[in-house]
Amino acid sequence: MQNSTLGFSCLIIDGQALVFSLGKGENCKTFKDQANVFIQCVLKNEMSYDRIDVVFDRYRVKSIKNNTRTRRTKNRRPIRKIIEHPDVPLPANWSNYMALPENKSEYENFLSTQLKLCAPPNIEIVLAGGFTDELEVWSSKDTTNTSQLSSNQEEADTRLILHAINSNYQYIVVSSRDTDVLVL
Repeated sequence: MQNSTLGFSCLIIDGQALVFSLGKGENCKTFKDQANVFIQCVLKNEMSYDRIDVVFDRYRVKSIKNNTRTRRTKNRRPIRKIIEHPDVPLPANWSNYMALPENKSEYENFLSTQLKLCAPPNIEIVLAGGFTDELEVWSSKDTTNTSQLSSNQEEADTRLILHAINSNYQYIVVSSRDTDVLVL
């Protein structure tokens, strides 16, 4: 499917948008169960692409986005829940859990780590923005130079563009529910 000079196709996913669209899985009891739903969704089209990039937002204490995020969660009562291991039970109220930036960051890190552990060998997986170190970019292929994808941009919207620009693929599909991405 892929030739030596130009890859055929790449899917770039807004990870946090996918997290929100999935919500809390119907039969999910633990964070591992929830991560498996996320991973299955990411990999459901693995046969259609040579590479899948999953890009996450960053949640900083000092940010121009804080007012917007606060306004979006004004009717929620944020609760803090730490993911100490994969079998930690999911919170009863997923919306209240996702209303806290610290939870989102930790959950993105958990998802990125879980996806790293089960990346299939037949497709390249690239992860960015979801790790504790905001500049960390991981690829399942040791031959991929990820240095151009390392970024301290807070929004996945602009990280998606960075991944598309630095792609050597003939076809690029960007998956995001955010209309800002369409404009960019």
